[in-house]
Amino acid sequence: MAAFMAALFCACSHAGVVEAEGYAPLELGSIDLVRETAILEAVKQGELQSGAQIESFIALGPNGLPLESARIRAAGALSKVRIIKEWSDGKLLHVVVQGNTDPCNTGLAGKARTYKKRIITTRFEIPNVASVSDLPDIWRGLSGDLRHRLEQSGKFISFATERRVFKNEVNTLLASESNRKQVIELASEHEAQFVIIGTLSNAGIKKADYLWQSDERQFEVEIGVYDGLSGAKIGLHRESRVAKGDVLGTTDKPFGSAAFFETDYGKSVASALDKATHQIEADLECLPFTAKIIRIDGKKIFFNAGTTSGVEAGDKLVVYLREKDFPTQGISGRKVNGIPENPLAAIQVIQVQPLFAVAELAEDSGPVKLREGDLIRFESRR
Repeated sequence: MAAFMAALFCACSHAGVVEAEGYAPLELGSIDLVRETAILEAVKQGELQSGAQIESFIALGPNGLPLESARIRAAGALSKVRIIKEWSDGKLLHVVVQGNTDPCNTGLAGKARTYKKRIITTRFEIPNVASVSDLPDIWRGLSGDLRHRLEQSGKFISFATERRVFKNEVNTLLASESNRKQVIELASEHEAQFVIIGTLSNAGIKKADYLWQSDERQFEVEIGVYDGLSGAKIGLHRESRVAKGDVLGTTDKPFGSAAFFETDYGKSVASALDKATHQIEADLECLPFTAKIIRIDGKKIFFNAGTTSGVEAGDKLVVYLREKDFPTQGISGRKVNGIPENPLAAIQVIQVQPLFAVAELAEDSGPVKLREGDLIRFESRR
């Protein structure tokens, strides 16, 4: 069982000058790296002085112990930053910075308020290849353009693959339960939380019968959204458009180019992909951000999400244990619906790199044994 608690707090202060201290361990690396880390911590503390947004989640762990995940986001931004003091105590490098705070309503707009989820998109399947002979590289182009739109939302980190997930090209997105393993394998290879699989079902052209009429062209896609841990289908979306006029591909307007999207057909493609992007966002909006433990070194816990995912030092998250030996099955006993997960411990981030972070067990976790592959999550009530 889990108990949820979400708190939102924003205390605004007037614009002005603040001073804040930050520090970093000297053993972190070169003096430049240590100084940069200390400055970033000082800037963060300075921004928090202008207000903060707090989100938290509490799960009940082993023996009923409460396990809290929480994060604090600054509500104000710090500008014109300068170092006014620096010293070392032999173990830590301390810096004090001075900067100007902006009003509360400027900070939150510029900072990510959610963790970015990792997704992977596959090359679009096209059953009728002859229908796109005038649109070279549309396989990769569709996938790349969908990825671009998803990343523009600020909610995802995306990857692409040329690998085909399902063997059958017909009804690709309605594949049987046996194909779940292929989704899970693909997600695992790329450490992705979700898998996006698309099919271009129809790109047929209807030539005009008379000179005063316009050519018509179909654009019909099916896009499936899958959970990388279980292989389960989260959503299936179909978008269909009919374009009239400039619908033929040309060498000077290759698929995906700015010139292509100025054509009548390009505008139809953009409209359909925009709608699909919003639908995928809605599918994944309420699902929690998830990462995995990739290494354990003494008290240090490394997991595969860092600054590019929105993770910051000081964040607290919850580790979940997957009971791999006890899958949940359907009534027939043949269909596996998923793997039960139990909250195990809370961890606190102590260091962040672009693609990974380092954490330690939080004091409220109690004695637990973590393993590589355990899941790390942050959940908040929306």
